[in-house]
Amino acid sequence: MYEGTIAWAVVLTAGCVMACGENDEAVRLTGSPRAIGTAWGTLNGAVIRRDIQEHFVAPASEKGFSEADLIARAERFVAICLEITPHWLEEADAIARAAEVAPALYRAYIGCVYRSLWAGDECTSYAVHKAHTRDGT
Repeated sequence: MYEGTIAWAVVLTAGCVMACGENDEAVRLTGSPRAIGTAWGTLNGAVIRRDIQEHFVAPASEKGFSEADLIARAERFVAICLEITPHWLEEADAIARAAEVAPALYRAYIGCVYRSLWAGDECTSYAVHKAHTRDGT
């Protein structure tokens, strides 16, 4: 469990998203991926910087991985995002800039921190509808 205050988001029935920070101020997360990312990164910058260091960079460093290694290990994640969800990267880059984190490192963090994907040759999971498989199952 992470300590500290990070904004939480609630999807409202009208389709907009609101976030509340440590002072319970509401921030509307609407607009372009860049606008949403900027708002999120501004609200959570300190926590984002701490978490990247504590849960990504430091453990990787202890195992001999540099930040450049982490960025290189995320290349496939970034390539997939560029192909199917480029707006994720636009939002992620805006989060990074607002949080004062290098965008390439933030991309690596969101692509590789979970399940410690940076640490080995394990891949991330994918789902394919049966209509698109060789044998239809």
